Amino acid sequence: MNRFILVTASLLCAGAASAATIVAAPVGSQETGAIIVSGTLQPGDDEAFAKRLMQFPKGIVVFQGEGGDLEAAIKIGTAIRLKNYATLVPADSHCASACAVAWLGGAPRIMEDGSQIGFHAAYTLKNGQTKEAGAPNALLGAYLGKIGLPDRAVVYITAAPPEGMTWLSAADAEKAGIDVKTIAAPKAPRLAAASPEPRVLAEPVRSEQLKARPKPPHRRADVRANNHRYFVAWMMETLRRLGAGQSANFTARDNVTRNR
Repeated sequence: MNRFILVTASLLCAGAASAATIVAAPVGSQETGAIIVSGTLQPGDDEAFAKRLMQFPKGIVVFQGEGGDLEAAIKIGTAIRLKNYATLVPADSHCASACAVAWLGGAPRIMEDGSQIGFHAAYTLKNGQTKEAGAPNALLGAYLGKIGLPDRAVVYITAAPPEGMTWLSAADAEKAGIDVKTIAAPKAPRLAAASPEPRVLAEPVRSEQLKARPKPPHRRADVRANNHRYFVAWMMETLRRLGAGQSANFTARDNVTRNR
């Protein structure tokens, strides 16, 4: 997940202020987008997400987070399903509780190898204590039925108590009737290596020498371009594995040039 956090921090524009970080960028063309949701969902995050979702006719939502507000998660998942976006939890990332509820809205739902997706029953918080409650679980069950999951999936998703967690596996998903695509994490694209740092001198360097030493030009711009190229190559490889984006007539290098 470190690669992912670094890329989004340097490449994408942050969404509206919210507990979760919601960012978006075109992938290849202005018609296909990637939306990244990271952090703990809070009331109102669904509205920030909806604004990002309206930017692209088709795309993918990438999730990473600890959970948060159930109602916001349900609204995000419902919006994803209405737009027929794919959802993805990348390798070495986890998406639990409310995050996983929103991820379920994807068509398709994707897990990269090494990702963790966890579920537990909905609950209320009273006097600092979690307590399983009928109303939020009824709301969750209605949502799961609306997106086409069978009763056995509802039982599986709500089986763990609020303080526990059921971690999804491909085998469990099949048994529970939860359609999931599992894919291997794309290999990191090869990028041009950054120019090496100057050799450390064996003897002390005078201040005049330091001032005279030429500075490497555009180092920060090169880092941004490399991160952008990395993100585009990674996302396009993911879309390719899903059978999407085949008609996109561009290369990662062209995309970086257009979006600088």
